[in-house]
Amino acid sequence: MFYARLPRNYRGFVVSFDGSAKTVKYGGYGSCSWVLWSLPEWKIVIAANTYLPSTTVNVAEYTGMNNGVKAAIAHGAEDLVIVGDSSLAIQQSLGVIACRKESLLTLLYIHKELTAQLRSVKYLHVVREYNAAADSQATEALESKVSRVVLAKPRKSELVTLNRIQEMIYESNEDTAEVVPREAEHHVHVLTGSEFSQQKTFEHFVRDDTTIKNEYGNMAVMTRRQAEAKKHVRFANEHAEVISKSHEQRGERGEGANESSFVER
Repeated sequence: MFYARLPRNYRGFVVSFDGSAKTVKYGGYGSCSWVLWSLPEWKIVIAANTYLPSTTVNVAEYTGMNNGVKAAIAHGAEDLVIVGDSSLAIQQSLGVIACRKESLLTLLYIHKELTAQLRSVKYLHVVREYNAAADSQATEALESKVSRVVLAKPRKSELVTLNRIQEMIYESNEDTAEVVPREAEHHVHVLTGSEFSQQKTFEHFVRDDTTIKNEYGNMAVMTRRQAEAKKHVRFANEHAEVISKSHEQRGERGEGANESSFVER
């Protein structure tokens, strides 16, 4: 096992995304957002949000993710790191969990077509507090019911301040590490592409509901600092399999379903 992290001198693009929605009881509308970052400076290339008159939280998350990938491609990205707090969207994109909801299948297919245009793509799942820039953008559109691209420098500076992805995305400088049981609640677990069948078609990824078996023992490596901090983070490349027994709860801004149960809406 190993930690998948970016080196401190990494140069390239990271896109963070978010989505939110009111329940049908409150109108069934929502919003999504995406922020394209240029590293190593963490400069905002584009930050935008969209009001969605009719949506669910998972559709909103997918829409934000796909719009972010489109923005990255439009700005010449060849390699991309996708960061969000939606376990469902990220794990379905990786093929770790099945996707059967027709509305999400369509968005997943679009996502696969978009990422096929990239040389490489990686995914990082973080809890919402580290995704605060995208979260702020989505909340703004949800409340104002207006779509916009951020142009004002003060707002861009605010988003840069809110962003905490850099706290989780980089390789650790610590040389010491400790071995912790797989059952531990807080850990990072990454499997390489060779552990995930390269022969599966896209249909298999989204429809196969056979349980993916883990054949890699009962131990995972974790840095001492991360063990003490007890932060939730998962990072993998496009062909990786991320399996964690700890799922962060995510509702529709406190008014919708709990995403950690992976309910497709």
